[in-house]
Amino acid sequence: MAKKESEYKLGLLKWNLSGITKERLTFFSDAVFAIAITLLALDIRIVGISNEFLSEQLRLKLIELIPNIIGFTISFWIIANFWIKYNRIMGFIKECNGKVIYLNLLFLMFIALLPFPNSLLGRYPTEQLIIVLYSIIIFITGSLPGVIWLYASTNHRLIDPSLSKRFVDHVTLRVFLSPLIFLLAIPFSYINTYISMFIWFLALPIGSMIEFYFRRS
Repeated sequence: MAKKESEYKLGLLKWNLSGITKERLTFFSDAVFAIAITLLALDIRIVGISNEFLSEQLRLKLIELIPNIIGFTISFWIIANFWIKYNRIMGFIKECNGKVIYLNLLFLMFIALLPFPNSLLGRYPTEQLIIVLYSIIIFITGSLPGVIWLYASTNHRLIDPSLSKRFVDHVTLRVFLSPLIFLLAIPFSYINTYISMFIWFLALPIGSMIEFYFRRS
């Protein structure tokens, strides 16, 4: 009886995950990334100008769009950075199991959510609450690939056994560093929201410096 129950559970597991290979998961993820990046640009538009006052109001409307353009630029490079890190991590993972699949879906849920805080950032760039909300969402989103990596790399569960501990630690640091910078930017928003935004811009160059250091060493 116990053997039949065990075989039944094994059959359910195979049925639930049948056909979901690492390649299919990454293809689906790439599509979500592409859609999320495209949706970011929807807030960059000019509305409410009549032809009668076009020449007078167009310049003002373009100036009003500057926060939206800045928000788009920040969010675009953040999502692009997440995409690069995600694909690097998946390149080292040999196969996907149920936990990796569901962690991946949770990650994609937050990627799909990013156009919402980006829209708020473009409309209310000086509101401290928006800066905190944006930073928290970026921190959670950026940390989820790290959670996937930690699960896959622990005891070389789903990665090549030949990968050294130093390399595994390097990837872990590289993945978690950028999200942590966004988390550390939150206290500065109580002083000035633009200070927090400036700290956001440090995430990419600092990560690149660490990458360069590890490659040289």
